[in-house]
Amino acid sequence: MRSVLALIVPTGALSSDYGGVAAPLSSSPDSSHESSGSSRHSNATSPSCATSESSDIINPPIPAANRSTSPPPALALTNRQQRIVDACEKDFHILKDTTLKVNSGNATGIIIVALDVEKDEKGTAILEVGLTIFQPQMNAFYAEQIVVQDNAEIVNVEFCPSNKYDFEYGEVRIMALTDAMNHFKKILDAVRKSEGCLVGHSIHNDIGWLSREGVIFDDIHVCDIANVLKWVSKCHSSMGLHRMMSLYDVPSCGVPHNAGNDSVATFGIFRQQSLKATGIDLLALIKSPDADIPCNQEGAIDHHPPASE
Repeated sequence: MRSVLALIVPTGALSSDYGGVAAPLSSSPDSSHESSGSSRHSNATSPSCATSESSDIINPPIPAANRSTSPPPALALTNRQQRIVDACEKDFHILKDTTLKVNSGNATGIIIVALDVEKDEKGTAILEVGLTIFQPQMNAFYAEQIVVQDNAEIVNVEFCPSNKYDFEYGEVRIMALTDAMNHFKKILDAVRKSEGCLVGHSIHNDIGWLSREGVIFDDIHVCDIANVLKWVSKCHSSMGLHRMMSLYDVPSCGVPHNAGNDSVATFGIFRQQSLKATGIDLLALIKSPDADIPCNQEGAIDHHPPASE
């Protein structure tokens, strides 16, 4: 069993070119969003953003005397492209603002929760819910792996091989679907009241699956780490979770396609993006990081409700 505090090393120094992605977000063609757990982790489905230079034989250099000094006209965005750009910018500012609030001396009880959901790859049944919960003012930083008892017999084997019980950060919790959803609603309500944020990778998928089970996501800040990368790199293409871990120098968080492990990885990337955007290392805000902090604090949110109502 590992402690989530293993994420405190290394802090990682992200290169200025974000792994070489270069195509501008505002002029990239539309691409489909990730729609399944397999695309979340895939390294092969994310196209490169690099562009190749045209041959001088096909496009000979323009003589200096004939070159225009005016900048090229800006490409008009379609409505869909503009919505994508706006969403990426919004997620970046949520990340930045949340980090600054957590670091503020005036902030009390702000909660950040990284979410990952594993579902049936051939249907809509929810198999696992992974949560990493970060509340530095209460010295709480722990992860949960919930296996849905109702769907325990469903095992993914083709695209996202199931690793339900290979959780690296504590005991696996087996819960009925109704109990699991009520548990998550309670945590979500605590995040909402604390004015914190919910973090995920291509999180619109997770939100869609949980919404079908009656979870309401109104009035809550949501940050998609994939969108943040698109915004800072000015690249439209999505990147899988494990490629992002490599890009941001996040250490291995255990076997993939375990919702709990992947939620820890998601928080690790969020932490690195926050560090890049603000210079603030979220884990440095945990008091006495060398102390024996449990990696799974049962009921920590129940015992320490956020001070702001």
